[in-house]
Amino acid sequence: MTAEPSVSRCNWTGSYAEGELRAEIGCAFLLAALGVPQSDDLTNHKAYCQSWLEALNKDSRFIFRAASAASKATDFLLSFAPQLQPDLEEVPF
Repeated sequence: MTAEPSVSRCNWTGSYAEGELRAEIGCAFLLAALGVPQSDDLTNHKAYCQSWLEALNKDSRFIFRAASAASKATDFLLSFAPQLQPDLEEVPF
């Protein structure tokens, strides 16, 4: 059995659950940094995150490693973005 392309391409040694959690947290960080409006309904996120409870229960540092990695990834992605533009409400059309 071969590894998933993204796993082998990045030499990933962590668990699938940790990678998914990093992506979910990173997405939240990135959207917040960019000011993308979010829904107040977190039902789907809650259901999605419940799949990680087993890993979180086995390793108390799991969430901290995932959040730290997500923060670093977000900072890396934002380093390629131009300075944030002013609010559209301030721009006359």
